[in-house]
Amino acid sequence: QSPCENGMAGIYPCHLIDLMKFMPLSEIGGGSLTNDIWGYKSPNTGVEYALVGCNNGLAFVSLSDPANPVFIGLLPHIQARLLARYLRGDLEAYPSFLGR
Repeated sequence: QSPCENGMAGIYPCHLIDLMKFMPLSEIGGGSLTNDIWGYKSPNTGVEYALVGCNNGLAFVSLSDPANPVFIGLLPHIQARLLARYLRGDLEAYPSFLGR
């Protein structure tokens, strides 16, 4: 855990947000690049999730314990759309829905 102090949380730039835990891509589905990250809170359980757009799919990470996030799974891209999704795809979460 690294608090955001003087614009840095550990080695990462920050603004008003602390770094609770860094997870390398190898721990969240093994992609080589990311393009977006969104937070989602389940209206049923109250558990928060990180939704990470990776070049090989969409990674889901449970933040029920933010200091110990847990990789839930990877929803792979449809192969024919991989390039277009990686280059243009942004995540959007709206109450209980996720779009791309």
